[in-house]
Order: sequence, then C-alpha cells, then structure tokens
Amino acid sequence: MEQALRDEGFVTATAFDEAGAVAAAQRPGALGLLVASTDAIGMQAVRLADAVRRFHPALQVLYTVKSEDELLVEGLGLSGDDDVLEKPFSGSELVEAVSSLLR
Repeated sequence: MEQALRDEGFVTATAFDEAGAVAAAQRPGALGLLVASTDAIGMQAVRLADAVRRFHPALQVLYTVKSEDELLVEGLGLSGDDDVLEKPFSGSELVEAVSSLLR
C-alpha cells in the first residue's frame, strides 16, 4: 500500500497503532490524509482519526474496509472530507482514491 503511494510521488509515514500515528502527526510538516485500515482496529479507526485530528483538524481520512463490512461503514460516521475504499483494491485504485481526496 505504502509503496504504491510512494511510486506516485506521495510522501508517506507508517504507523501500526494509535500511539505511532499520533507521534507521526506531531512531527513537523503537513499531514494531508490518514489511510486507516479497519481490519485490525475496526471502529477504533474512528478514535484513531479523532486523535490525529487533534493536531491536524482539517485532516481527511480514507478508511479501507472489507466489502462485507457494511455495518462498520455505516457506523464510521464519515465527515464530508472522509471516504471509504473497499478491499481488495489495487495500488492504482488506492492512488486514485488518495488523489481524489487531496484535490
């Protein structure tokens, strides 16, 4: 996932838990988008987004979800700046979704 974005010129940072994501958000530099997989953290992805938004209030979030997780998607409470990308997806689909959100 990260490599597909880097190949298209995006600067990325990877975190594997909420503490790592919050630490990355506190580093100097702009943070334009959070890609949060709901596989491992489910509804905690919303909490993660809220925690990172304390440092970047205008942050957009792209949640990646399994296609059968309709109830999860409904429960995410997406803001107008957020979106969902259903798994499985290709690297080019990820790049397209990220590019679309950042326009």
